[in-house]
Amino acid sequence: MPFERLDHRLRFGGKAVRAFGLSCESTPEQIAQVSVLLDPNYDADEQSIVEIRTKSAEDRLLLAGVKPEATLAATINKVRALISSPLARPADHPSGLAIPKLNFRIFRVYHELIGGKSAVAGPASRRSPFVFAAQDIRFQMNERGVVLRSESATAKAAAPMAFDRPLLILLERRGARAPYFALWVDNAELLVPED
Repeated sequence: MPFERLDHRLRFGGKAVRAFGLSCESTPEQIAQVSVLLDPNYDADEQSIVEIRTKSAEDRLLLAGVKPEATLAATINKVRALISSPLARPADHPSGLAIPKLNFRIFRVYHELIGGKSAVAGPASRRSPFVFAAQDIRFQMNERGVVLRSESATAKAAAPMAFDRPLLILLERRGARAPYFALWVDNAELLVPED
């Protein structure tokens, strides 16, 4: 269920930004979509972590207002430790919640990979330079939910790899301990035949 568009603007980094969330007029259904995993009222550093319920039971949307660590990975580990700590104090549903809206598209060409022999190009015996490497990320978060699309494209100067021998196909969620789909293909039975 969509959250409310908040009329007042949120101050973020000293700038007014649009926001969505909960107010005193929110419905019980809207409020039930938010779980407070770490209440800033019980945390000495005033850190807060909320989880927004998603359509997929497999996915989690966490919003963490925490002080950053030296790296993004260390900050992620800190948030995971905080919500799994016995000291974490979940709270009742908040009476108010303001979340900044995000809406961006970033397209980047990785010039540092083009033309040279990169370690990501494969084993030394099979390396060939990229003639193109780019990524396009689209992210939107508002009262209706989150949209994330990410596409990348690379091209090498040499002939493309040919999967002409047995191969493993895996589909997995990032951070999961195991893939949710695995397929070992060692014959042409499942492959689309040439006309």
